[in-house]
Amino acid sequence: MVTLEPLEERHRKPVIDIYNYYIRNTTYAYRPEEVDYDYFDKFIDNARRLCGFAILNEANSLIGFCQLKPYSDNPTFEKTVELTYFLAEESTGQGVGAFILEQLLEAARKKGKTQVLVSISGENLISQRFHMKNGFRECGRFRRIGTKLGREFDIVYMQKHL
Repeated sequence: MVTLEPLEERHRKPVIDIYNYYIRNTTYAYRPEEVDYDYFDKFIDNARRLCGFAILNEANSLIGFCQLKPYSDNPTFEKTVELTYFLAEESTGQGVGAFILEQLLEAARKKGKTQVLVSISGENLISQRFHMKNGFRECGRFRRIGTKLGREFDIVYMQKHL
């Protein structure tokens, strides 16, 4: 069982360490180079605007983070949000994602959002299947638009109507 708590300063180091793991080793985090700990301020800003959580395991250790962020600052899209979450590699595949997703979707509903988007690396087939299983549908695929780790990759957008 996991719990969520609002992102705060004490989460800075473990959140950035998890994020940097995915930057270093995968195309799942799109940035080409690791970020410094000041980058956490961007996560805190998104948390203040909508929501952001630290994901804690039974031992109260941080195993990931998640957030809702505006799809666009343009008021035309105010009812649309994008969700993001990253789990420590050793915490994936244990059913944590479904719980996190439901919490984020509920937070979006409470804020009056009606559309939820997720952007997924074309190489992350597990995430694509997970979101399809949870009611998301592919709504766009940008082919070979990213280059990282010496290879080109797609970006897949998936959408769920609340």
